[in-house]
Amino acid sequence: VYLMKTVLQTANCSFQVVTGATGSLGAHLVAQLVLREDIKKVYCLVRASSPANARLRVIRSMRERSVYHYLTLDARRKIVALPSSFGDASLDLSPEMYSEIAFNITGLVHCAWSVNFNLGLGSFEADCIAGAHNLLTLCLKAQRPEPATFNFCSSVSAVARTKGGFVPESLPESLEYAQGMGYAQSKLVTEHICAEAAKSYGIKTRVLRVGQVIADTVH
Repeated sequence: VYLMKTVLQTANCSFQVVTGATGSLGAHLVAQLVLREDIKKVYCLVRASSPANARLRVIRSMRERSVYHYLTLDARRKIVALPSSFGDASLDLSPEMYSEIAFNITGLVHCAWSVNFNLGLGSFEADCIAGAHNLLTLCLKAQRPEPATFNFCSSVSAVARTKGGFVPESLPESLEYAQGMGYAQSKLVTEHICAEAAKSYGIKTRVLRVGQVIADTVH
């Protein structure tokens, strides 16, 4: 709930990009974004073989979470689902579509990540960590007075080994603070990338450490 409010309260912009819309958190986020009058379009970047398949996957995910049926027709039209590969520098989008998003984008919420607790850190480099870098680059190319905001959905596992039992609202200095698995370590590495991007390029980045995702208050 806190994460949703944080993103939505600061999403006073017209064009959003969301990754991970085929997951629970992403599906709920898209459903809430498209209901806002100030949001004109939500680009959903997902793994798919075609735009039709991408839209089918997003809608199926939203229906499974019971958040699609209450959307108005106008709200549904705001959803633009696109097949994408984050490890590709251009996100595997056509030059025309990449330019369109770069021209319009005002904010991006990065929810997608490989959820495999058995892989080492190196396994997350080519797609997840590099993917976050490529998405940040898209935000920096926004044709606006300032870069699009970048909201990274991290994990509490990134700081689960913090000593003393208290986790400050800051970046830990060592990977030792993350749980001993590549998933958690890759999240922490990307947190540092977000902080460095903000420091070097002036882009507004936000790290949102997600805990356990459970059922919503209705279903």
